[in-house]
Amino acid sequence: MGVGAKLGLGCGIGCLTLLVITGVVGYLGVRYVIAKIDGFKRELVARGFEEQPAQQLLEVRDEITRPVLLVGQFVRVYGDCHTNVAILAQVAEIHGTIAGDVYFRGQVLTISPKGHVHGDVDVYCQAVNIQGTVDGEVRGTWLERQ
Repeated sequence: MGVGAKLGLGCGIGCLTLLVITGVVGYLGVRYVIAKIDGFKRELVARGFEEQPAQQLLEVRDEITRPVLLVGQFVRVYGDCHTNVAILAQVAEIHGTIAGDVYFRGQVLTISPKGHVHGDVDVYCQAVNIQGTVDGEVRGTWLERQ
């Protein structure tokens, strides 16, 4: 076998190994994220939150009278909420008034200029954008506050 063939064979094996390692790390990462999401859901359900059916785009315009877990890719809350609300979404916007606490897990949480949270905001996300009012404390983990 020539030097070029050996070099080609070595590169092929190296690329295949890298591809397998990337696949395994990606799979384990997805499993980790799913486990964290399921843990968050279980914790909230145990605390009395009622999980709503998941949707791509979830717009809540009705009043919320009992603790709910809203799940979707994009969640907007327009209606008033007389209790705590939990949101599991890539992006969430609060345009109404929430009398209790907000629990958010996702990428970006925005409280619009008309949004008002009377309680605390508990987050684990990339960015928190507060244009409205939060009477309580914003706590948790985030990378950027706008």
